[in-house]
Parts: sequence; C-alpha cells; structure tokens
Amino acid sequence: MSVTFPPAELNVLLLYDYNPQWTPVEKDEVAEAHSRLTDALASSGFSIDLLPVVDKHFPERLSTYDSREFVLFNWCDGIPGLHHSEYLVVHQLEQMGYVFTGSSAATLSLSYDKRTVKEILDRHKVPTPHWKLYTSSKSNGWHQFPAIVKPAKGHCSEWLTSESVAMDATELHERISYLVDDIGMPAIVEDFID
Repeated sequence: MSVTFPPAELNVLLLYDYNPQWTPVEKDEVAEAHSRLTDALASSGFSIDLLPVVDKHFPERLSTYDSREFVLFNWCDGIPGLHHSEYLVVHQLEQMGYVFTGSSAATLSLSYDKRTVKEILDRHKVPTPHWKLYTSSKSNGWHQFPAIVKPAKGHCSEWLTSESVAMDATELHERISYLVDDIGMPAIVEDFID
C-alpha cells in the first residue's frame, strides 16, 4: 500500500453559504465565525481560502481549486434559495474528489427522514427519546409530558417553535394537528429532553 503525504504547506478551503438576502446582523455573525476559524488555522500554519456558495453555480468557482491540494472545511448549509440543498452541495464535493469535513451526501439526505433515522437507531439499539409517529391529528396513545412534536421530514429545527413542546394532551393535539392538517406532513412525538 502506498501512502501519499500532503504538501509541505496544507491548504484549507472554507466553503460556506452566503445569502445576499440575510440581514446585516446575520452577515456580521457569519463573518465573525469565519474570522475566528481562519485566524485559528492561520496561527497553526495553514493557508486558508474562503469560497462562499451564493447560488447553484458554485461548482464553477470551486473548480478553480485543485482537490489534490486543498482540504475543504464544509460550513455550507445549502445553496441560498434552494430548500434542502445541503446534500446537493456535498454530492458535488464528492463528485469533484474533495476531502472534506462533515457527513456524506447520502447521510445528509437520509437525515431529512426522521422516522427512518429513528427506526435505524432503534434497530441498532442506539438509545433515543421514546417516540411515536402520527399520520393523523389524533394524539391518542401518548401520555408522557412534556413532549416535543416534530415534523417527520425536514432538516434540523425546521418547523420547531416554542409551541412544539406540549405540556399536556390539549397542546399535543394542537401541535400534531398543525403539522398533519395545516402543514401536511406526519408528526413525530418524542419525550422532551430539556
């Protein structure tokens, strides 16, 4: 087996999403986070380039960086204006041969399906909060409070608000009804972990 060592100076490419529609405060927060990371990497002797993802044409800009010469820090949460596009960005990184931080495109795509993820974790005996899937607005069968009500499909905290935590059966029914009847997606109810 042959081993290839990195070049004497390791180049890091920081890929991040940047939405021109963000507020000035949001843009400042992103710039501050990037500054902290790049300062830390630079102080350790790394050379850093930053590449914002502002639209679906980012592969053209990315192709100017040789995947054999850069390790990519993937801080990109998706393509601005394209809902649920995190996995599309990573799929492109995989196709272009980059070594990058974070999960694979397949893992990110799977993460949108919370029900399947919960079933996989249960099957492999990985402990998670007790849960139940609801495809209708009837909240019967759940008696543990507080409970949190999440959409069965979606990414991260999508659709979650303070009303997502139900303290009793009435609040639980209202939140399940909101997701199932108003939004049109199944709901997952779980024990709430404070």
